[in-house]
Amino acid sequence: MKELSQIEVSFLLTSNEDYIDNITEKLSIIPSKVRKKESYKVKEFARASWELSTGLVNSRAISTQFDTIKQILCGKEELINIISQEYNLEVFFIVTIHAVIGDGPEVVLPREIVKFASQINAEIDFDIYYD
Repeated sequence: MKELSQIEVSFLLTSNEDYIDNITEKLSIIPSKVRKKESYKVKEFARASWELSTGLVNSRAISTQFDTIKQILCGKEELINIISQEYNLEVFFIVTIHAVIGDGPEVVLPREIVKFASQINAEIDFDIYYD
């Protein structure tokens, strides 16, 4: 029997300044993880980050995890744009895939996901690891 890939989709807001509490308050969403600049060992790469994540989930398609994050953020597009401009935030979706060689997941971004990412000016990054 083939193993399912493990997929995680994260919505990430980053900044040179620490606006984590403000972001949480304005979005009314508890983040999965936050990271303050002072937690970095290499200060040149230090960025404050606010992250909403699905966690690693066994799945055949990345769109399933994207939909989970999109449902939480849906209706907050204008607010995300306002706070990202106000706090000079960078906006990302990060897709992490842990796959078995020869049995990776379906890597398709339906139009709705691409449109949503575009509406909030988000980049989509992929990290793929093969076992």
